[in-house]
Formats: sequence, C-alpha cells, structure tokens
Amino acid sequence: MAEGWNFGPNDDDARPVSWIADRLTTMWGEKAGWKTSDGEQPHEANSLRLDSSKARARLGWRPRWNLLSALEETSVWYRAYQYQKDIRNVVLEQIQEYGRV
Repeated sequence: MAEGWNFGPNDDDARPVSWIADRLTTMWGEKAGWKTSDGEQPHEANSLRLDSSKARARLGWRPRWNLLSALEETSVWYRAYQYQKDIRNVVLEQIQEYGRV
C-alpha cells in the first residue's frame, strides 16, 4: 500500500517566507528584489511546516543540507536554467555534492 511521505528541513531551520525571499534575493544578486502586494490578500497560515517525523522514525532519514545550503543550490539550479546551461550536469554535480555531505 502506498503512503505519503514528507522530506523537509529540521524544525530549527523553519523561517518565514520573507526571510527566505530575502536570502534568495541576496544569493541571486543582479538587482533581484521582491515586495508584498498592496491590497487585500487571502488568509495564510502563520506557519507551514512539513512533518518529516515518519521519514526520520521509519527510514532514519535526516536532511543533509541546512536551509541556507538548500536555498543556495536552488539558486544555482535556477540560474543555470535561466542562462540555458547544461541542467543535467548541474543536477549531477548537486547530487554528488549532496552525497558527500
């Protein structure tokens, strides 16, 4: 029987979306930025977190990268995609790096 699984950061790596957007903006450079929209917005939960406890308990899984490392590698991937680099090569390098941690 198939089951749902969550794989996410440690609880101590949980951050608000604004913190993540700020870090990604800094990592991207090139005058990147973001701002909140004016006007009425739909209700959002104050905190959204993946519950990875089943993966930790049953598989012994732990994240190998902290949040900053994961954001940096995400930025690397998107930058490679934007500039039409060899995505396969980027992903293979990221997998190798992930395995070394």
